[in-house]
Amino acid sequence: QVASVFKWIVSKAMPVLSLLGTCFILAASAVHHSLPDGPIIAAWQDWGRCNESQTLLAVERGVNVIFWFASNLVKVDGKPQITGPLPDLDCVARVRKSIEAKELDTRHLLTIGGWNAPHPDTSFTGEE
Repeated sequence: QVASVFKWIVSKAMPVLSLLGTCFILAASAVHHSLPDGPIIAAWQDWGRCNESQTLLAVERGVNVIFWFASNLVKVDGKPQITGPLPDLDCVARVRKSIEAKELDTRHLLTIGGWNAPHPDTSFTGEE
């Protein structure tokens, strides 16, 4: 399902295609279809930011789920569109590479909507 979500994002969100294409490449390199075993210790990046040193330190101290915060799924001319701040995806790639080099079991998720932002439009089907 993760791969199908990224395929949908890449096919529908043309304004941010190059950025999301990088996300797809990152996700496809080692797709995990589940959360890590055991307790979930999550950390959120700030609105569209990527802090390499703080993120790596948090993972070294036990964080195993990183939420890259936050984008919005909105309806534009009746079609789904991704808007809002996206993190520097080159930074995200460097963080992920550093985490993988240390063999730390970590999942990366992109949050959509909420927290003083529009909630995703639920009129879209999963296929859309």
